[in-house]
Amino acid sequence: MEMIMFVPKENYPQVNREILGDDLVSRQSVSFRDNVALRLSDKDGYYLYVSGADEAVKKAKEIVGDRGTELEGEEFEKILNLINEQENKQAEGFGAIFGDE
Repeated sequence: MEMIMFVPKENYPQVNREILGDDLVSRQSVSFRDNVALRLSDKDGYYLYVSGADEAVKKAKEIVGDRGTELEGEEFEKILNLINEQENKQAEGFGAIFGDE
């Protein structure tokens, strides 16, 4: 299961601490992406991406609660594609450093 939530900047420090501090959620694939770095808008905040076991994703949603907004539909797909694109570029960069082609 995958989910993406937008977390406003003012909620980010506490949400980050709680998500990464939770034993179940922190063992999943978890990342925070700065909205400005994704060049989507000047909205100040972060996208929280969690991929893993259903119960862990549900727990992440509970932790964030009303401090974030879950993305759905086209917006979800758009952000997911950007995150995957960034990860692929990072993997290519590491391949170049270590000689993988």
